[in-house]
Amino acid sequence: MSNGQPLVARAWMKPIPTLARPLASWDFALGQPAEAFFERSDVTSVPAVAVVAEAMVALVVADALLVKLGGDHFEELPVALAAQARRVAKAFGQAGGAGRSQPIRSRRRPRESGGR
Repeated sequence: MSNGQPLVARAWMKPIPTLARPLASWDFALGQPAEAFFERSDVTSVPAVAVVAEAMVALVVADALLVKLGGDHFEELPVALAAQARRVAKAFGQAGGAGRSQPIRSRRRPRESGGR
């Protein structure tokens, strides 16, 4: 449920599964102890996780919207949104259905240039 304010999500992720130093391991081909391979990894994967998390939040919100408004075709969505806006406006006493009858636009901030 949302009151129309921006959604704020707090998320956690597990650390990336590589270490700066190889661990002791076993070489089955030679039958003796060996060091595990060291594979270079990103210093941080938080920027990549942010993209995935944003996409998942968008999917969950879109799913909730479709559950609320119904319909099985994208063209039905604006009609259902306008009807919902009129119902909300009527319930809260706004004349003429002054709710969100405009198309939904992304509020994403433009990415800052630089860095990469």
